[in-house]
Amino acid sequence: MSPVLAGEQNFEDIVLNDLAWYESNSIQLLLNRRVVKIDRIKRVVIADDGTQASYDRLLIATGSRPFILPVPGNTLEGVIGYRDIGHTRQMIDAAVTHKRAVVIGGGLLGLEAANGLSLRG
Repeated sequence: MSPVLAGEQNFEDIVLNDLAWYESNSIQLLLNRRVVKIDRIKRVVIADDGTQASYDRLLIATGSRPFILPVPGNTLEGVIGYRDIGHTRQMIDAAVTHKRAVVIGGGLLGLEAANGLSLRG
C-alpha cells in the first residue's frame, strides 16, 4: 500500500489477483461477510448472511485492525489507522489539504506510512 500512498502506483497496480483469477482457479471468493460458524464435520463455513461455502482445506486468515492509542483526541478528524486501502485513501485525501503528519508507531506499517507520506511531499 505504501507505493499507492507515495503516489508511485495506483491501487489496481498492487492487486495481486483480479476477480476473474479466483473464478478461473475454482476459488469461491466471498467478500464483506463475517464467518459465524465453521462446521468441521460437513466442511462448511457459514457467514452472517447465511451464505455457505464448502471446503476441502480451510485457511483461517482473520486479518487485523489498527490499534489507536486510547488518548484524548484519538477520534478527531485526521486520526487515521493504517491497515488497508481505505486507510490509504483517507491519508491521500488528508495530504491534499495538510502538509504535515505525525506517525505513531515504528512497526512495518508505521514506517511504510511515514515513507509514503514523505515521498508524497
